[in-house]
Amino acid sequence: MNPEVYVMAIDIEMSGATLRDSQENCTRVPEGDLIGIGARVLRWNETTQELEIPTDLEGTAGSFFRPMFRPFNKHCSLGTLYTKGTTVMTCSIEEKYKETEQELEEETTEKIMSYPSPRAECTVFEERCWDGFWCKEIDALNQLEYKGPHSKRVMEEYAISSLFKFRRAFEERAHSEGTKLVVVSDNVSFDIGTLDQLLRKYFPDTRPSVYCADDNKKYNGGTPCTHSMQKGLLASVDPVWAITKNKSWGSGWSEWLTARGCARQYWSSTLRIQYLYDIPKSEIVHDHHPLNDADTIAREYWVILLIAKGYYTLHEDRVMKKRGLEDERKKPTSKKSKV
Repeated sequence: MNPEVYVMAIDIEMSGATLRDSQENCTRVPEGDLIGIGARVLRWNETTQELEIPTDLEGTAGSFFRPMFRPFNKHCSLGTLYTKGTTVMTCSIEEKYKETEQELEEETTEKIMSYPSPRAECTVFEERCWDGFWCKEIDALNQLEYKGPHSKRVMEEYAISSLFKFRRAFEERAHSEGTKLVVVSDNVSFDIGTLDQLLRKYFPDTRPSVYCADDNKKYNGGTPCTHSMQKGLLASVDPVWAITKNKSWGSGWSEWLTARGCARQYWSSTLRIQYLYDIPKSEIVHDHHPLNDADTIAREYWVILLIAKGYYTLHEDRVMKKRGLEDERKKPTSKKSKV
């Protein structure tokens, strides 16, 4: 892979994680409401030897974010409401709303000047998704709240159309330089499946995301999955660790983690690769904000590309040896005394 390529990562946050059959496009798509969409474009700067956020041909930076979360109403306190197996998030929000973007006013045919019924427009959560995940990420939800006057359907259509334009702009720049834009995801079936479902819903004449945005008849080669690539890399260079369920990190790991200042581990594969190759720490963390998550996904992909190109060297002394695995198995276990 040429280091001159542009990499665009897409992250979509939903209120449900269960895949259901879609009769519209004969595929399985996530069930739930759209909470937020983010995308980040990164390119390797050979001069500075760093990743940078490029601009398109018109000078717009490679950052895309649309908030979509809608609380249950404006006055109730934080809590949950269970109805027929679904969960509705309820929290208090400010009365004031942001001004709607002029672009949205020009592009949408439905003009809603009054805010719709809170019950009809609230974000509905799948119960399992709320209890197992979103109830622990209230700060992230607060950042994803849409406070404008437009309906959920209008904002969904606007988010997808503007993401499509964003992608097309960077494909045009990449193609003008004789290179390509690679679209990546950490969960292709979920994120890209949702994107294709919404494309089909609002723009039925547009081909799915495996085709280019600037030339919708040209196949772009598909969407690489960063987590699958990480697992493949680790299975190759650190197989004992990759197949070990207890995930013993070996000597030196605790000191490295403390020196790095990592408060918690989001993805063990990401941290393991950073540890093995001494990858510089990014200031942006995976915190379930779509733009931040898209940034970390793009960096994960770039790390694998740069490793393949020889920019980073494997620290052989940090690779888990078979002896380490055997030592873990030989650790004495406490025996309960018989009563």
